[in-house]
Amino acid sequence: MRIGDYEITKELAAHDRTTVYLARTPEAREVVIKALLLPGNDSDASFPEFRREIRITAALHHRNIVSFLASGTIPGLLYCVTEYCNGGSLRELLTRFGRVLTVAEAVPLIRQVLAGLDYAHNVVLPGVDCGGKPIRGIVHRDIKPENILLHYNAAGQYTAKIADFGLSKAFGGADHPSRTRTGDIGGSLAFLCRQQIINYKYVRPEVDVWSAIAVLYFLLTGVPPRSGRPLS
Repeated sequence: MRIGDYEITKELAAHDRTTVYLARTPEAREVVIKALLLPGNDSDASFPEFRREIRITAALHHRNIVSFLASGTIPGLLYCVTEYCNGGSLRELLTRFGRVLTVAEAVPLIRQVLAGLDYAHNVVLPGVDCGGKPIRGIVHRDIKPENILLHYNAAGQYTAKIADFGLSKAFGGADHPSRTRTGDIGGSLAFLCRQQIINYKYVRPEVDVWSAIAVLYFLLTGVPPRSGRPLS
């Protein structure tokens, strides 16, 4: 199977009309492709939301954020290509280790996550508001162990990278009503702070910082702050 110039080697995840694949470029580089099965018309909410995710991902350039590589369309599909992180997610890391992390292991990792978030919270994205004025800052709104990936270099040194900006928004102004309605909620409940639960539409960077520390708690204890279930 191919998507554009990319050879699909494995399906990684699927949800509704979105599928994530591991693929190879013509130069044999491994990449990740997130593909959306296009609706019969452009009125479907997932279509503009996915384009918006692509625009935000393409605008972020930081070593602790998964890198955007390309996007495109083929008949019936809109897709986004990002770098492949060979170390998997933080949840997978704990599963491989079969134990929780020590403070010495976990804190440097979360410091990298916070560095990526600090960049995203202060980045300038030109022309994203209704008046075409630059808006400073993207809030992720779904920081959790599955959305923090690790990439190891040849020397075995890792880099933590934030992935999946599908729920993100520019916080310099409220989302367009069709994007986030008052009363909506998004994210993973076990890693959400109270502010995000009660005021999802207007959240600010503090919610990402809270979620990052919730991930730190998970790495040290094996359970998220909002669950008493042990790591399985």
